[in-house]
Amino acid sequence: MTDPRPPQDNRSPYAKAIEKASQVTTIAFMMVVPGLLGYWLDSWLGTIPLFAALGLVAGISAGVWQLIKLVNRDARNSKNRP
Repeated sequence: MTDPRPPQDNRSPYAKAIEKASQVTTIAFMMVVPGLLGYWLDSWLGTIPLFAALGLVAGISAGVWQLIKLVNRDARNSKNRP
């Protein structure tokens, strides 16, 4: 029979901090890059900042969704620790 508890995370605190920093940085880029691409597209097409606004809305929505998933995963993992 297998052990139902999750495996222990034996990494150093530094390694755990680097992982969290990379996750937060990825989410920040996920929020900003679509807006910048939309801005570039607006300037290339000579349009009003429609694509920049759409990019920002899409990027912020996707970033918040990923942030919620990250927090829920951390909360679930902290509940399962002995």
